[in-house]
Amino acid sequence: MIGNIIMSRNLFALLTAVAVVTSTPAFAKDDAPSAPAGSAAVVAKSGQVIRDVNGRRIGVVDTVRGDKVFIITATKMVSVPTSTLSLGSGGLQTSLKSSDVH
Repeated sequence: MIGNIIMSRNLFALLTAVAVVTSTPAFAKDDAPSAPAGSAAVVAKSGQVIRDVNGRRIGVVDTVRGDKVFIITATKMVSVPTSTLSLGSGGLQTSLKSSDVH
């Protein structure tokens, strides 16, 4: 009888561990930010010009840190989320308006 209790505890622990391990990748995948279908991630580099959604020049990339691109404008340094960047006909472009970047 004690052997059956120990075996059922071990089986329960094993099934619990399998459930946790097999569910973890699906959970992480759901939380990951996704790019629009058919698009590749854009990598901004120092010195690149960034334009707004209307094609107007915002400024030049100074640095990229994590999920933000720091841009030197005519009057100050601002940050733009990398998730808003794409390659447009004029080069690097954000989906934001110039007035939204501050």
